[in-house]
Amino acid sequence: MLAGVAFLGFAAWTLRGDTLTEDEKSKAATATGSAVLAVGLAFFLAELGDKTMLATITLATDHGLLGTWVGSTLGMVAADALAIASGCGWVGGCRTRS
Repeated sequence: MLAGVAFLGFAAWTLRGDTLTEDEKSKAATATGSAVLAVGLAFFLAELGDKTMLATITLATDHGLLGTWVGSTLGMVAADALAIASGCGWVGGCRTRS
């Protein structure tokens, strides 16, 4: 029930629309990247976890549960570490909160 109400709330929020400030308008006018490419890449990366889960389930049916679970977990930790390291390099170093 709560999910349905939240869904309707998000729909109303979307229909409400939005306005851009002058700074946002100038940034949008001078943007050189493709919004379609950015959204497509974001969806691809978001769905990658689902594909990994399905591949893990398939492997576990043929090659045993424990080894597949350990390998999948280590692979995801390595992928996350690579993403964090790349992100830290991209933004100029990771900052920690004090």
